[in-house]
Amino acid sequence: NQKLHLFNSFEYKTPEDFIYYILFTAEQLQLNPENFKLEFLGAIVETDAFYQIAYKYIRNISLFDVSDFTNNFTEKENREHFILLHS
Repeated sequence: NQKLHLFNSFEYKTPEDFIYYILFTAEQLQLNPENFKLEFLGAIVETDAFYQIAYKYIRNISLFDVSDFTNNFTEKENREHFILLHS
């Protein structure tokens, strides 16, 4: 019903660290990577190594849709600064 189920943040340096934390969190919550929906916020685009490694292990991933927000920022800027803009 369009409700946020989980918000998580962690520091990472490599794509391997990035996917480790995502998969570890999924495992702890007993979520199957083939079934749950993962949406990204922040400074990430589909061509990033981080996005690509997530896509390799998790089937339903996407960038959070910010196209409905009306302001002077680009979609990338809205996604990157979403928490600041909407807090």
